[in-house]
Amino acid sequence: MPGTFWIHPHYHGSTTLQVGGGTAAALIVNDPVGYLPSQIEDAEEYIMIIQHFDLEVIQGVADDSGDNMFSYTGNGDTDFLTNSGIVNPDITVESMEWIRARIIYAGWDAGALDMEMSLTSGSGTCEMILLAKDGIYISDFPRTITTGRIPPGGRADIMIRCNADDGSIFQIAGVGNMDMGRIVVSGTTTSTDFESWTPETPYYLADTRSETVGAGCSCETRVADCDCEGNCEAALASEARSVEVVERRRKRRQGGPGGPGGPGGPGGAGGGMAFCINGRPMEHDQEPINLQSFESTQERTLSGIGAHPYHQHTFPFQLISGVSGDDDATSYFRTGDWHDVYLNNQGGAGASLIMRFVPRKYTGKMMVHCHRLEHEDQGMMGVEYVHGGGCVCDSLFSDVVDNEVVGNDLHLFNITVASGEVTEEVTTVADVVVDDAAETTTVIDGTESVDDDDESASFDLKFGIFTLILAMVL
Repeated sequence: MPGTFWIHPHYHGSTTLQVGGGTAAALIVNDPVGYLPSQIEDAEEYIMIIQHFDLEVIQGVADDSGDNMFSYTGNGDTDFLTNSGIVNPDITVESMEWIRARIIYAGWDAGALDMEMSLTSGSGTCEMILLAKDGIYISDFPRTITTGRIPPGGRADIMIRCNADDGSIFQIAGVGNMDMGRIVVSGTTTSTDFESWTPETPYYLADTRSETVGAGCSCETRVADCDCEGNCEAALASEARSVEVVERRRKRRQGGPGGPGGPGGPGGAGGGMAFCINGRPMEHDQEPINLQSFESTQERTLSGIGAHPYHQHTFPFQLISGVSGDDDATSYFRTGDWHDVYLNNQGGAGASLIMRFVPRKYTGKMMVHCHRLEHEDQGMMGVEYVHGGGCVCDSLFSDVVDNEVVGNDLHLFNITVASGEVTEEVTTVADVVVDDAAETTTVIDGTESVDDDDESASFDLKFGIFTLILAMVL
């Protein structure tokens, strides 16, 4: 599905230092021509990679981990935001012009972006219309919001329009009211309000609210401090887990020898682990937190998501119940929305949420972690596993049933693969078929075949054009 995404290094134990030091990139999957309403399609786009540089904190992380490469000099501000590598840049727009802001909060620390706009010079107002979150279009566009509660690691596509006098200036602020850009009004144009639009979505984003949860597939995911108090047998071990592994984990949490991973790894120089998922800190020999049955609806009760931004790789999840705040037509978070990272402090630090997703296409590991990356580096990360057996909560390696890894979607469409081409009739723009082995065709809205030599045609049909913008600010 087209959308706004990003990439960053993910070496466990060093992620805070790398992302907090500026290593992040935008990855934009462009929309197919004609997919969006014309007002959105024709709008000027601004890619905003928002990075928080708290240099004193990052220097402390480097010192604690034994890193001797990160350093900064100067007597200026050591705590600030950048917008695609620039401090508080100007964005010049015409009055009544719609623009599309693709906002990536490349965050590593506590708290949401909480983006807001305020008039600082002139007269007029600006409006923000939520279009997409975490690369997925919302189903009830247009949704007017006043605060972009983007969690660390989250993304939001927001349509912005200012109705203001020439020369008016609006300050965009986030993360404790720090400057992240200014909108400067110059000239005027005409535009109309948005009409309702519901996107066509791929099969893996089918609404799960009325689906039956798979047998045994409703599990808890607790993102919290480990709460072991020096005795982690109950939190980390069952009879099937070795005493050696548990003892090594306990030593790390209590500040003992770091073990595998070196000084930058979990439990290395400077202390032990205090952060867990389901009472387990991340280890190289990590047992799966939960086991998922392939193509069965999964349900998770997330707790701790008022303080810890929960991030899930591979499969985005749908909010089912327990959304804190107003949960109405003007809320950033709303029941039925899709996310891959979620933090909502409107219900307090101990807030919980029920979400669902269906593991399709891929089997194997699904990583989950806190996107407050200091917590992740110290153990608040784990894996779930999609396997060939049934669902198991609080699982072990011994529960895993081997199965053949699924690498494409052909089994969903009853397609016969011929050498050189594939032909299949589908009915919506969302049905995208890729044969990884033969590098054959994508079929969209009707019957069409593309020869495997025509790589550009297949590429454009599948994804549009990838736009990669690197922001390497050190």
